[in-house]
Amino acid sequence: MRLKRPYVFLFATIIPLLVVSRNFHLHESIHQISLTVLKPFLQAGHTVAHGFETSRDSIVRFWKTFREQEDYEKRLIEMESKVEQFEELRRENLRFKQLLEFKDALSYPSTAARVIGWDSSPWKKTVILDKGTRNKLGKDMAVVVAQGLVGRVIEAGPVTSRVILLTDPDSRVSALTDESRAHGVIAGNGSAFLEMKYLELDININIGETVLTSGIGGLFPKGLRIGKVESIQKDSDGLHLVAKVNPFVEFSKIEEVLCIASSLRE
Repeated sequence: MRLKRPYVFLFATIIPLLVVSRNFHLHESIHQISLTVLKPFLQAGHTVAHGFETSRDSIVRFWKTFREQEDYEKRLIEMESKVEQFEELRRENLRFKQLLEFKDALSYPSTAARVIGWDSSPWKKTVILDKGTRNKLGKDMAVVVAQGLVGRVIEAGPVTSRVILLTDPDSRVSALTDESRAHGVIAGNGSAFLEMKYLELDININIGETVLTSGIGGLFPKGLRIGKVESIQKDSDGLHLVAKVNPFVEFSKIEEVLCIASSLRE
């Protein structure tokens, strides 16, 4: 009985195979069934493969876009730098144009110079110019911009000069008002405002009058603009009036100046 079992298994296995090989339609049906069963797995594999390919393409495009973005940002920075340089040149040319127009209106020889340094001491108000005696700059020359008087040269080397500003506590300039013709002395006090000292008590000065250089002493040409009268009061000893003057020049923003000498000094 045990000897018959292997033959029965072999018979049960071979007969269906022979039937399938003989019957083409049955073989085809089984093939279709197999495809139907495997179709979801084949589709899933195709989807996964397509997903990997799409992801790879997306990564390549992203990296390319990222590198292009870096290039665009670098170009943008370069363009912004060039635009800023161009704008700075435009502003500089405008300042020089105004300075040259002012120079043509002056009755005295003048030399243009650039501000290349500032005194770092809080109690001193001086600047350094890029011109000196080789460029005909000398001590006590008046320094101006189109808006008005800046100060005077106190030191002149071969290639640089030092200028004391009107706002310096050691600065003194003989001045007068344009309407009342009141004479006094403009003095700096370290602040943004100036003081016009030693005005007569009985002088009738109006608020808003323009203060000009008087030309007395010969250091400064007569008629250079200084500022406007903001207020008037008696000084500490009560013997004179003192006027608070708002200067026309923004001293913190000066970049180019003219150095001139009055006819009295020439």
